[in-house]
Amino acid sequence: QKGGESLKSYIENLNLSFDEVLTISSQIANGLKCLHSLGIIHRDIKLENIVHTSNEFRLIDFGLSTIISSSESTLDSYGTITYMSPEIIKKEKYNNKADIWSFGVVVYILLKKRLPFCENCNNEIGLCDSTHTSTLDIVYNILNRAINVKNESNTKKEKTLANIVNTCLEKTSEKREEINVICDWI
Repeated sequence: QKGGESLKSYIENLNLSFDEVLTISSQIANGLKCLHSLGIIHRDIKLENIVHTSNEFRLIDFGLSTIISSSESTLDSYGTITYMSPEIIKKEKYNNKADIWSFGVVVYILLKKRLPFCENCNNEIGLCDSTHTSTLDIVYNILNRAINVKNESNTKKEKTLANIVNTCLEKTSEKREEINVICDWI
């Protein structure tokens, strides 16, 4: 494919191993690390804005991106509701930690093949969108429902992935790790 295949299309009929999830997550995290080092917040990280080209996964669609310094924050509300951080939903000031949240949603989907805050979604990723759960329910779940990915097989890779999701989906942005730290874990 000329422009690459979206991550959503790529994973639709696959059951990814922990190795594959780590590889994909690492490539996305490194792209995000580059953006954040330049003071850029993507603001619309989602499966459709990540493409697979050759052996790489890359972030695309920077139409909602903005540039702010690490000490600044913004109030503009942008993004896709199912990937939106609590601070954006509450119309509070936010910074690059909003991207960390969205990255956590992506990693959760790679692990579970479903969105973390859509209660009524089928387990097929193609059906996991806000048409199966009301927007109000999604907003309520993002603001109130805790996500805790458990490390069931007790492997180092699964522990790493569980830790990434759990820290990225912290309700309070200050508790989310910086992307540099997450890249070090991977």
